[in-house]
Amino acid sequence: MLIPAPFQNSAQPIVFVSAAGVIKDCNQALSELLGFHRLELLNKSITFLIHYPRELFQELLLLGEKSRLFQEVQLTCKGADAKWVEIHVNRFVDGQESGFLMFVYDVSHRMSIQNQLIELQKRLSDFGYLTSHALRLPVANIMGLSALLDDEQVDAKELKELTANLKLSSSQLNEVVHQLNNVIYSLKSFSERKMFYSPGKRPNLVMLVDDDPINNFVNKRLFNKFDPNIQVEDYLSAQEALVRLQSGMHTPEILFLDLTMPMFDGWRFLDELSKLVDSEIRVILLCTTITNSDYLRCKDYPFVVDCIEKPLTIERVDELIYPGK
Repeated sequence: MLIPAPFQNSAQPIVFVSAAGVIKDCNQALSELLGFHRLELLNKSITFLIHYPRELFQELLLLGEKSRLFQEVQLTCKGADAKWVEIHVNRFVDGQESGFLMFVYDVSHRMSIQNQLIELQKRLSDFGYLTSHALRLPVANIMGLSALLDDEQVDAKELKELTANLKLSSSQLNEVVHQLNNVIYSLKSFSERKMFYSPGKRPNLVMLVDDDPINNFVNKRLFNKFDPNIQVEDYLSAQEALVRLQSGMHTPEILFLDLTMPMFDGWRFLDELSKLVDSEIRVILLCTTITNSDYLRCKDYPFVVDCIEKPLTIERVDELIYPGK
């Protein structure tokens, strides 16, 4: 054994590398850290173990007789990602064998936090740019166009142009908000999204549950335009909607639910709904902001079939009701 006896059973991972760069010895703590059996490492080149930077051994060769090296590197782990460690290297001579005694310190947690901070700094920079530049333009345009609508002398042609520009500015604002959400939450797609209607099957009743009266008004008009034969009920209170479902009256085939509501929020509504949910009802979360945690949490409710951001559009309704058309 080339590692001194007191270090063989140490909890400190240690490896001995020959002057030629070959792993000659290591203790059990190193094996446990990297997942390799000791025999899998012995007589391997140190480059087998070092994931990054691969040029480390060249630096070791430049060490003087009394020199030491402290460096953060990535070591290869068996069947897993590389692990960040800090190595403290000392030249060592044991009889005729000379080489390098390396003490290994696991710093993967610290590096993970450091990388998260770097990513957070980048997101904050992106967020600052979006709020100070991209967000201001559509907001200013909407405010200016809204002020013009108060002008009693606006004729039909100008009103049409103002409406078209309001739609354009609203679309631009929605895109910026979507980008802001992505910057904050790094949103991923709903990987297990399920379409619940066979092509051509139209719901008879749709329920809207949202504390925003404007959103309910717009969505009711949207469904009426899409198909006037679809009955739409809207509720500003999740409690009122729950009482309606508990009444035993005709159950809606689709229920659009906002998560963020005062007093009785969407999550509480889902918990109560899970106690009486009909096999035919399907819930779509329709929210201003959706986080990754929302995506994960909604999978706890098998009747939640989709999770989408506002605003609801007629194209989206068509996709939801007539998938694959």
